[in-house]
Amino acid sequence: LTFSRRFKTSLVKAQASNALNTIIEDKKPFYDMAAFQTEHMKQFFDKNGIIFPVETIIEKYQSEDYDFFLDQSNFLKVADSLEKFGANLDMDHEDAKDFIIFKKKLYKLYEVRARSAAEHAEFSHQVLEDELTHVYDAHKHHLATIITDNRLDRVRNQANLKGAFYKRKLMNPQRLKGLSSSLLAISFYLYNPYLWPYFAGNFITAKLFTLTPMAAAFYGVYNLSESRIVHSIERLDSGADEGKIKLSISASPFVTRDIIADPTDIHDGGYIGKLGISALRVTKGYDLHTSKEFISERTYAIDTSSDGNAWVDEEGMDWLIQKKEDGSSTTDDLYADLIHKRAKDAANTKREGKNFLQEFMHVIEK
Repeated sequence: LTFSRRFKTSLVKAQASNALNTIIEDKKPFYDMAAFQTEHMKQFFDKNGIIFPVETIIEKYQSEDYDFFLDQSNFLKVADSLEKFGANLDMDHEDAKDFIIFKKKLYKLYEVRARSAAEHAEFSHQVLEDELTHVYDAHKHHLATIITDNRLDRVRNQANLKGAFYKRKLMNPQRLKGLSSSLLAISFYLYNPYLWPYFAGNFITAKLFTLTPMAAAFYGVYNLSESRIVHSIERLDSGADEGKIKLSISASPFVTRDIIADPTDIHDGGYIGKLGISALRVTKGYDLHTSKEFISERTYAIDTSSDGNAWVDEEGMDWLIQKKEDGSSTTDDLYADLIHKRAKDAANTKREGKNFLQEFMHVIEK
């Protein structure tokens, strides 16, 4: 009678093959090539065993020790042992799949190690060429998508800008907060006699009832207070000031003042105050409100946040605030004309077959 050893692990079947019980001592021959000769391999297979104990195989594959198997003198014996071990696995066990994956990776690693230099170079060249083709195609598709999205965004913005580079929305989120807070404070004031009896019974609620309209009023005034903030920016294309920039500056929520300046006199002033508010420096220009030129530098706030407070032509604004050299050349003037023409063309573009859902989602995102 032949008895099969029962293994401690449940990974191996209860009635495992006798091959797992026979551990063949793999002595290294006098020279490496002898380990692969037909007679030597026949003797090994006739013994019907494995060269590692089952516990060792489990330990090494669970720790993903690939080098242990790859460094063996005869990988054919390693593969035979692993196949016999795999044939006796309980495939319902949760760790059985991990061994199958480990074995496939191990065979791929051996294939890479066993390649000749010429085979490896050819294989690497083919893989690299294929990968570059896919990466190049994906990159072209990505760039085309970005260009299409940017063009659609510019057409949407220019529908409101009408060829300008920047325009603050009349009812932007900041003004909406200020208006709603002010209306809340006014409603508290108007309905105070009717609401007060409901809150006067408790000291805390009475205090909250008193402080809430005050806080709402202050918050509304804070959001509606606008002074020296850029309302709109456009490039003049006619008259004596052709090619210059006209800036409308908000003196209050309902009053604006206009100035005219050369593009070379307008500079980026960096971020100021809260996040999303930048500075625009104008070194000199002409104030239309006072009808006087000014040579002292003025700094205005401009809302550059992505909260939907303004319509922005990104290409035009990038050109306006880029670092400029003293004086302007013919090339600079031609490039400025091109930027302005592209903005006007986008403003004159008529979109057909609009997708209402897509347009609605775009408005929500902005």
